Amino acid sequence: RKVIVGMPTLLMCSIESNLRPKAEYLLQAFDNDATELKMAILKQPTLLGYSQKKRIEPRMESLIDIGAHPRSIVVGIPMTDANFRVWLERKAMEIVENGGKEPVRGQKRTPRTSRSAALVLGKDETQISEEKEASAIDKASPDRSSRIVHWKR
Repeated sequence: RKVIVGMPTLLMCSIESNLRPKAEYLLQAFDNDATELKMAILKQPTLLGYSQKKRIEPRMESLIDIGAHPRSIVVGIPMTDANFRVWLERKAMEIVENGGKEPVRGQKRTPRTSRSAALVLGKDETQISEEKEASAIDKASPDRSSRIVHWKR
């Protein structure tokens, strides 16, 4: 019920040609852990509304490539491509700084330096400083159109 309330357009989707292939792909990505997949779908019902080939698979593969847990897809799926890339880079740095494992929620993070970011991402100091300047400009004029709002019913 919660899934349909969160994404009512799923009622219009074909089970055989749309929902079943997505569910099978996600189940495989979640190492056949149906409970974990169920929790992810309940947390982000819109996950089933995205294109499997254009959105779900590329982002899931990116998460797996950096060593992130597949459940991270619920955070990354609604982001724009640019925001997803930035978020993915940060997540990759967190994993590297945590010894190759995804940090546990609530775990205190160590502050990152430009030097550690450059080492992790293979970037030089100039690229890092340019990204910081661009980020400062973006923060000066925030675009709130991509904010996620969760409504309680």
